[in-house]
Order: sequence, then structure tokens, then C-alpha cells
Amino acid sequence: MRIKKDVNIIKDAIKFKKVKSLNQLNKAVQTGHAPKGIVRFDKGQGTKNLPYEVHFEDGSSLYKNGTWRHLGPNKKEYHINKEQRKFLEENGWTVPKQ
Repeated sequence: MRIKKDVNIIKDAIKFKKVKSLNQLNKAVQTGHAPKGIVRFDKGQGTKNLPYEVHFEDGSSLYKNGTWRHLGPNKKEYHINKEQRKFLEENGWTVPKQ
């Protein structure tokens, strides 16, 4: 019985992944370890306590809570590819459905 409980604890620990900090995410972008199209990660500014934000090369940006901040110029809809979606979700970001 104890062994089974210990195995379940280990399985739960494996499911939990440590997410990267903003500095680590920006370093991944700079070194080419982040998916193409992601330009940078920013901390929310001002007195509104804005959430973290990711910027894409098309000019659009997404808050960590999954709400879009703005579209890029000449864009009519938002788009995140599979690689970007996976990378963001693995690092604790909520990504809206397409």
C-alpha cells in the first residue's frame, strides 16, 4: 500500500513542470530556443498591475492570462502556431482557442 502511494506521488511530481521566469523566457528567445515568431516577453507596467505579456513578430501581443492586447498592423485576426502554443502552455501561459 505504501509503495503504491509513493508511486502516485512521483507520478504527480513528474506532471508538475517548473515554468521559466521572464528572464529565462527572454534568454530562450535571444538564443533561438523559443519558437520563431516570438519576439520578447515583458512584465506588466504601470499602476494597473498588468499581467506579463508576449510580443509576436507580426506586432500582436498576448497577456499571460490569455487575453489579446492588440493586433499587429494590417491584421484582421489573431494566430498562434502549434509550436508557439506548446511553448507558451509549457511555461504557464493561458492560450486562447483559435
